[in-house]
Amino acid sequence: MAQIYLEVKGVRKTDSNSTIKLCFDGESLFITREPNQKFVKFSIWDRNVPTLNILDICLDDTGKIRINTLLPRNSRNLRLRSFYFEPVKQDDAQIWIELINPVIYKDIKRGKKFKVIANPFGGTGKARKIFVDQVKPIFDAAGCTYDVIYTERRYHAQEIAQKSDLNGYDALVMISGDGIIHEVINGLLSREDAPYLNIPLGVIPGGTGNALSVCLLGEEKGLSAQHAVLSIIKGHPLKLDVCSITQGEKRYFSFLSQNFGIIADIDIGTEHLRWMGDLRLTYGVIKCTLQDRSYPCEMALKIVDQDFNNIKQGYRDLYNKPVEKEITSAESFNDPNLGPTENRIVDVFGSINDPVPDDWITFTEDISMFYAGKVPWMAKGVLAFPCALPGDGNLDICITRKKKITRIKALEIITKFETGAHVDQQEVEYFKVKAYRISPKASEGIICIDGERVPFEAFQVEVHQKLLTFISLEGKYAPTGI
Repeated sequence: MAQIYLEVKGVRKTDSNSTIKLCFDGESLFITREPNQKFVKFSIWDRNVPTLNILDICLDDTGKIRINTLLPRNSRNLRLRSFYFEPVKQDDAQIWIELINPVIYKDIKRGKKFKVIANPFGGTGKARKIFVDQVKPIFDAAGCTYDVIYTERRYHAQEIAQKSDLNGYDALVMISGDGIIHEVINGLLSREDAPYLNIPLGVIPGGTGNALSVCLLGEEKGLSAQHAVLSIIKGHPLKLDVCSITQGEKRYFSFLSQNFGIIADIDIGTEHLRWMGDLRLTYGVIKCTLQDRSYPCEMALKIVDQDFNNIKQGYRDLYNKPVEKEITSAESFNDPNLGPTENRIVDVFGSINDPVPDDWITFTEDISMFYAGKVPWMAKGVLAFPCALPGDGNLDICITRKKKITRIKALEIITKFETGAHVDQQEVEYFKVKAYRISPKASEGIICIDGERVPFEAFQVEVHQKLLTFISLEGKYAPTGI
């Protein structure tokens, strides 16, 4: 677009009669001035302010232009800053503002209304403080409105998601770790109106495990509440697959991972040692590797691909495909290519209580690791599934068979999870599947789904493509570099 100028009065008291020009070119906001004019007080304006970082521009009660921004503090964090300028002509200022505001929210609804669920007990117990100190001021500066509910007990978030009237809200925002996201997803998908519910979900990190936030924002920014809030305000829809789990007579949903074997033992088996901090998992890795356990089971897989070179190329092709960005409001998330949501909630492969379909591959094996996931990162520094995509309709699985792996190799593989290099080890089998079933053959052990321990018994998993919508700045996960 052509540059749009507005003449404003100089801000230095010693040069009050001079004027400068605020300029907007569609990509950023900046100041133009004569070469001999100094502009010390607002040195931030010596560089362009990107459209992404502008939250709101308006005339305040005194007739000054107020520009609310969320600017980089450092490489990881942002800070809220407001700037004030006195226009030379009020009428010109109003026209200038009316021309710019639609552009800084191009294809994005301004002044969104949010339902916020915050878990003050999860992780470090700082969700309330995160909302008050970081989230609320940014929402206010962007002209957003919100209702906030603090959870009081386990499964409270699930009850809120299941029973709340969500009409009129543009997004349901969670300040929490992955546990509350699991609860909210299960609450939403158990509603009577679930087949017709299209409200997008926003994620602000506030727990111990913040895997989805890391996937949406990348490892550098994934633990920043400010970056997450900016993404929710300025982001676009990202449709995510969700997995249904059937176990016994129960059915529920998973968005993150399912694991059985050494990874489950390392995670859940050291829950009582959380006081050790990050050393807990290091201790778990060493202990489980030295124990050299095997995990007998029967597996049945509905395989899409098991050639890792094909899987890797498929990831690159889909990831680099241009994203079609839509307006982020609850009314705009129907995808006519997918059919009614109601049809996508049905388990087309049946349940754990049905016979294994004939076209599934079945084998009985002593394994070391069975790890299935729908997202790339399981935490910052744990790139478990570098080829995972949000809406490809597939689940990624890593398997190591006990007869093919030594203790040293098992330890080496686990240490390579930080960068995702474990998938290059010949002992690691990487699959893309539509569904699978696993039946443990031992009398006791650990099965972990979305970070929570579940009964140690057979279960079946099926992927439901693009079942829910989250909000993302880029409309896709952060790149894994695979």
